[in-house]
Amino acid sequence: MRRIPRNFPKGQLALARALYPKDYLETIKSVDIGASDQIVLGYLRAISVALASQDFEAVYDEMLRDERLSDGERDVIATATLEMERRLLALL
Repeated sequence: MRRIPRNFPKGQLALARALYPKDYLETIKSVDIGASDQIVLGYLRAISVALASQDFEAVYDEMLRDERLSDGERDVIATATLEMERRLLALL
């Protein structure tokens, strides 16, 4: 699938980087949770940008509907999302 180019204000990208769950990503990469690792990692990247750009609900709902993810993978994403939201609140 070809990615659609998007432009975000620099402030939103800086916020997304601050929210980005590096610790979760490193753990997922080291544990190798399954064939859909790249899907999980992609959602975590997208959610960090979505939290910074106010598109969160659409991205999170898409993740919940994604049939390629198991319930356990959704739980991993949800836990990482809660951590990103905690970081966001701390920055506000």
